This record gives sequence, structure tokens and C-alpha cells, in this order.
Amino acid sequence: MPGWCARFMENRVALSGSRAEARRMTHISHIGVMSPKRGPLTPAQKMNAVLPFSKRPPCPACGATTLLRTRKIDSEVFWGCSTYSKCSGSIPIDPKKFKAAYDALEAAARR
Repeated sequence: MPGWCARFMENRVALSGSRAEARRMTHISHIGVMSPKRGPLTPAQKMNAVLPFSKRPPCPACGATTLLRTRKIDSEVFWGCSTYSKCSGSIPIDPKKFKAAYDALEAAARR
């Protein structure tokens, strides 16, 4: 039976489709964890770390890649343009669907 680290990497490979993409996602997910100034990752940051770019919708305004972002006013999650400040395109997300996807991710990480 593989340890938690091996199972974690297997889940990442299964989600991303390649070992190289899984390593990139692992590096990204550790950026927030390694820095004592940043604190724990938010659900949107965790989903960004494991969701491959091929599964993200393009920005409706400019066509760039989108990232999951959290609105400060009401803590709602939405797809926001990765080139924010140059482009303010966004796509709303149904909170129930996001919660279901996040819960599935957490369950997969616990296995």
C-alpha cells in the first residue's frame, strides 16, 4: 500500500493526465503552504492547483486562461481572467457546483 505522498501524486496524475503537469501543480500548491506569511490555501487556490489549464474556460473578453478567484465582498468563487488588470473578464460559478467539486477533491486527497 503506497504512502499518502504516493497516493497524492497518483491523484494529481489522474487529474492532470501527465506526470509533468502533476509536478507543476504540486509545486504551485506548495507555494502558499511553504510561506508562513500567506497562511493556508483557500478552496479556490486548491482547485487552481489541481485543475489543468485544458479544463478551464477561456476568458469571454480576451480568450486568455481563467483562474478561480474569490470575491472579497461576499466570498463567492468565480472564473476570472488570468491577465486581470489588463482584462476584467469573468464567468460566474454556481456555488453548489463548486462546493460539490471541492468536496470531491478533498475526498480524493484523503484516500
